[in-house]
Amino acid sequence: MLTVDYTLSRGIATKLGSGASMANLLIKQLIDKSRPLYVNQCAGQADDFRVHYLAMLEPLRMRGGMGTH
Repeated sequence: MLTVDYTLSRGIATKLGSGASMANLLIKQLIDKSRPLYVNQCAGQADDFRVHYLAMLEPLRMRGGMGTH
């Protein structure tokens, strides 16, 4: 049986999840710095620079699922 490793916790989980917020902020900063580099170095247009978020499929996240390795 497949199960998702998630339980609602508004205490310590919130504090531990702050790393994800910092990572997301870093990703945004890198994207913001990469767009001008693309325009200047590749002679591209700012509208041509796109970033796509690809979420990990649920079967890969589940315990007993396919796994990522």
